[in-house]
Amino acid sequence: MNFEQIFNIDDISGNEWRGSLVATLQERAEIADRLDLLEVKSLSATIVVRPIMGRRGLSVDGSLQAEIVQQCVVTLDPVEESVATDFSSRFLPPELIEDLESDEISYVGDEDPPEVLIDGELAVGSIVVEYLSLAIDPYPRKPGVSVSDVIKPLEGVEEGAANRENPFHVLKKQ
Repeated sequence: MNFEQIFNIDDISGNEWRGSLVATLQERAEIADRLDLLEVKSLSATIVVRPIMGRRGLSVDGSLQAEIVQQCVVTLDPVEESVATDFSSRFLPPELIEDLESDEISYVGDEDPPEVLIDGELAVGSIVVEYLSLAIDPYPRKPGVSVSDVIKPLEGVEEGAANRENPFHVLKKQ
């Protein structure tokens, strides 16, 4: 199965469908561009799709592994990161979601509310990319680098809050 393939609820024969995805070179380049990464060296996922609610909805469970390269937020140098995460989502047609919302069902723990399933179809690759985006470090740093290594204090400006006048001193009650 490729990342662009649309999965239909009718593709499931029996109780579940098991499969795996491995992103091609072109797909990895598109994903890197979409997620503002320097490179996606590898991306693969194993997925289990099950029908739910009388085959009107889908449950998608899986795990993904990726090797990515991002830009260090301090030095702008490339930073490699290994990403591995499990994911789980539920998809229901809009009318079922509206029924659930009208019943005021609350979701407990880590369970997210179901997402919309249009015409019984979903792009499994997009789900994998969404969970990859959630799993990557939003502020990657090159090992051993800190902001103070790159940004030096201005000359003549003393460090420390104790030497600065509080900008709110005029609000102080007398």
